[in-house]
Amino acid sequence: MLTLEQIRMIMAKDRYATEQTGITIDEIGPDTAVCSMQIKPYHLNAYGTVMGGAIFTLADLCFAAAANNSGEYIAMSFECNITFLRATRTGTLHATAVPLKIGNNICFYRIDITDDEGTLTAQASVTGSRQAIKK
Repeated sequence: MLTLEQIRMIMAKDRYATEQTGITIDEIGPDTAVCSMQIKPYHLNAYGTVMGGAIFTLADLCFAAAANNSGEYIAMSFECNITFLRATRTGTLHATAVPLKIGNNICFYRIDITDDEGTLTAQASVTGSRQAIKK
């Protein structure tokens, strides 16, 4: 398994998620990850709530950190569904990615997005393609 610093270095290449939206990778475990995004004015939509695209980006990067931290596979999402459950305006959003099934070529993840109080604000399901890293 890669270290937190190693996965942060790899995901730093996803400049939109890390530089433009300010998402951080807070924790990783075997095939899991926790990420966060402090809500800024540029995350808000015309109605003053966090834009769906910002929440989707948080879920997508959290999936990438979780699915790529083994050091043995490269994984990319090829299907994602997100359900927005509650609008958020301030604070920090937290995403937790957990695997539902990991196969040789395909993986399935659930990403829960919560607010500072732990209230579920969105949930994503992601199907990813995995390829072994040639050594």
